Amino acid sequence: MQMMMAQQLSIIDCRELAVVNNKSMIAARYENEKTRFDKAAYHSGYFPKISLDGGYLITNRKLNFTIPGGYLPTYVPSADGSLVPNLLLNASGEPLIGSDGSPLFNQYAYMPDSKLGINFNNTYMGMISVRQPLYTGGKIRSANKMAALGETISSHNLRKTHDDIIASSDAAFWELVKVLELHQVAQAYQEALVEAVKNVQHSADAGMIISSTILQAQSKLNEAKLMVLKAQNGIRLAQMNLCHITGLPLFSIIDPVTDIDPLLNKPVYAGHDIEQRAEIAMLNEQVMIMEEKIKLARSEFLPQIGLMGGYNYMGGITVGGNAMDNKGGFSASVTVSVPLVTWGETRNKIRAAKMEKQIVEIKKTEAEELMQLEIAKAFNDWEEAFLRVELTRSSIEVAQENSRIRKDNFELGFCTLTDYLEAEAMLQEAKSDYVEAKSAYWLSEIAYRKGIGRLE
Repeated sequence: MQMMMAQQLSIIDCRELAVVNNKSMIAARYENEKTRFDKAAYHSGYFPKISLDGGYLITNRKLNFTIPGGYLPTYVPSADGSLVPNLLLNASGEPLIGSDGSPLFNQYAYMPDSKLGINFNNTYMGMISVRQPLYTGGKIRSANKMAALGETISSHNLRKTHDDIIASSDAAFWELVKVLELHQVAQAYQEALVEAVKNVQHSADAGMIISSTILQAQSKLNEAKLMVLKAQNGIRLAQMNLCHITGLPLFSIIDPVTDIDPLLNKPVYAGHDIEQRAEIAMLNEQVMIMEEKIKLARSEFLPQIGLMGGYNYMGGITVGGNAMDNKGGFSASVTVSVPLVTWGETRNKIRAAKMEKQIVEIKKTEAEELMQLEIAKAFNDWEEAFLRVELTRSSIEVAQENSRIRKDNFELGFCTLTDYLEAEAMLQEAKSDYVEAKSAYWLSEIAYRKGIGRLE
């Protein structure tokens, strides 16, 4: 594997890298962009829809019908040149009336039956139309409000993801700091045992102690070597985890830079207000969405009024073997749709929407209570971690003094090897506890500040 140079990064550097490069953050940005497009799409419902339609028909079906013939009355020119009915008159000059009550004509023209066929084969048509909703019962307005609220929720989710990423980055940073310090503790313990084994070996060579004592010291040294190996593996995994969160190549080497005062500050209670948290804002927006969903369900039972206009053109029709003129024309219409009977569908939809709103309100109340519990626990953990840091720091001082005394006594022959190794183990445990306590302090502080929405 190619050797890589270590990058020195502070906790702020890791935060900035994570916010820019983390995959969850990138996905949240895309989601936010998507809701903007959704909002724009719903807003288009206010404007007319213009469409162009066309078609071409191929069929072997013809429409055949017969126009019945018969006798048709005739007309003759009058003195002024206009045409008048050629009626049959009696002696007094009055028209004769037939048995059916109609006047009789002097002359009739015979028209035979006419057979016609209309052929729609190779017919084509085109139409451009405009549709404008005039009143939809508030459906378009509610849909637009829901889309706008969805965009706002997405913005809050982006902020929540941002806070989650920062918290994860901080936790990964301090985890790496912890395992590096634990590695140092394990190495110091190993070096102390190496020195102890050498001393025991010299004593054994001089005949001052039995050889089984060497085995006892060597066994402790092997345990220390295993601790060092585990610490090295922990460093490797912590490095990879921090690289994953910050978006760096997975096998990059990070050297964490800390300027934290070893005397950690006492936790300061900053309240338990959760209104700054993105989750609360998201829940409030979800309640408002449910209100609009009720209005949307109610709009299904209100009249729908729309305006439609267009121009259509048709050609290719033949009548009796002769092609008709290709013609186009304008048209306009107003449509009104009023639901009369829906068998309870709309009413049940409204009831279901109201139930959804109540469910969201209950979940919001539950989430607020859980957040309050989360904050209380985080601050308690922070206080306990601070006290643990103080206690473990004192334990190190005691263990160091005990180790020094046991070492001197062992070298003078005043105590056994077991007592000396036990003192070294106690010192190593005290140092490890101190490192664990500092890590718990940092992580609980992050949890508390995240809980009250003041992570930065």
